[in-house]
Amino acid sequence: MFDENLARALNFIEEDVSANREGRMTVMQYAKLRHYIKDELKWSIVGIPFFVGLILLLGFSLSTGRGVVDFAAGVIYLLAFLAAVVLVRLVLSIRRGYLADLNEGRIKAVQGKVTINRTEDGSRILIPIEDGCIGFNISREAASVFREGEVYRIYYAPRCHYLLSAESVKVKS
Repeated sequence: MFDENLARALNFIEEDVSANREGRMTVMQYAKLRHYIKDELKWSIVGIPFFVGLILLLGFSLSTGRGVVDFAAGVIYLLAFLAAVVLVRLVLSIRRGYLADLNEGRIKAVQGKVTINRTEDGSRILIPIEDGCIGFNISREAASVFREGEVYRIYYAPRCHYLLSAESVKVKS
């Protein structure tokens, strides 16, 4: 059932929910997902060179001496290189999954009683599933619209767990 307060809090419209029920994304949702993915990946693109640069700086500062210190600097350079390779592969793997969400346009739905975990910087809604629970980060304002213990259907991008829309579900007694 379409809920205007929920739609306003999570920034979606009735057409989004209708499309999501049919298993597809709207153009507006596609654009929001694309923006989300860019924001998520930009931190890794900035973070990896910064992290590797710090390690290289440490290695360079140790290499000014002779003997054992030079060996330590060599080990640090090798570790920096290996860390960079691992981090780049990890980011590329995550990026590939996120881009598959965009390219395939597939969505998933999960339904269940909502539990809300509030934190200082936002909130997380949790929905129980067969082997645990699935969670979505949302703003405090959006969390205030959900009613704890009520049943909701959440539509989301499967790999990056980006919440596309939600609706309350009337459970037959």
